[in-house]
Amino acid sequence: MRIPLIINVVDGSAQTEWEPVETIMVSKHGAMVRAQQDFQVGSILEIRIRNKDRIARARVAWKSSKVTPHGIELGFEILDEEGFWEMTFPPDRWSEVPKPRNLGRKPHQDGGRRQEWEGEMLVRDFMTTEITSLQESDNLLEARMVFLRSSFRHLPVLRDKQLVGVVTEHDVKQFAPSLTSGMSPEEYNRLLESTPVSRAMTRDPVTLQPDQSVYDAAFALYSKRFGCLPVVENNELVGIITTTDMLGLLVRLIRDQGLVPGEERDQS
Repeated sequence: MRIPLIINVVDGSAQTEWEPVETIMVSKHGAMVRAQQDFQVGSILEIRIRNKDRIARARVAWKSSKVTPHGIELGFEILDEEGFWEMTFPPDRWSEVPKPRNLGRKPHQDGGRRQEWEGEMLVRDFMTTEITSLQESDNLLEARMVFLRSSFRHLPVLRDKQLVGVVTEHDVKQFAPSLTSGMSPEEYNRLLESTPVSRAMTRDPVTLQPDQSVYDAAFALYSKRFGCLPVVENNELVGIITTTDMLGLLVRLIRDQGLVPGEERDQS
């Protein structure tokens, strides 16, 4: 999404001019932009949408070590209250558990206090299909920024459309040096930027097919202690299912069977 932004350094001199920047990506909590000026990591900015009066403060979280003819890429987080962008962002992927298909319920002989599900629960009914992924040529800095700006903890890694691995937030943290090692933020970002995500990812991960039972997914996540399972069909990534998805299903089953403490059970 391209938003005409202008930015300035807080406490700059009175002669400092607001600089127009090119927005690459915006999120609820920040943005990635391309600027001509070399803003330092940690510096506080004022940001404003062109032709609007509202100003917000932001902190530079990272910047690219590469300088291109188009400028320097940097990412910032907004420090003020939400709402600067004056737009509604979609809810994160954990906000609602979708109602599955192929499911019905019938009262048990005990008067409806317990209920049985009719039909098979399939992976395709619970998997997330709007997938954020990386290419294996992407670097760890790009992976880190996705994790910082989202609720994701696992990212599929692709070669074009074919799944080749999965990288987790833990993988990135394990691979990166500690910030307490004395390395400057610029050196830290430069190291992550020069390291392809393929060096940290798990290769050839266990996968599911859309028509497999949800039980297969739950059993694999539980027994193998996986955080997620990519879903593949015809050698292409079509979805992902996670432990959070399974916990959401468990909550739904408990609620629909009238087993939530303190709530009146549905007798119909």
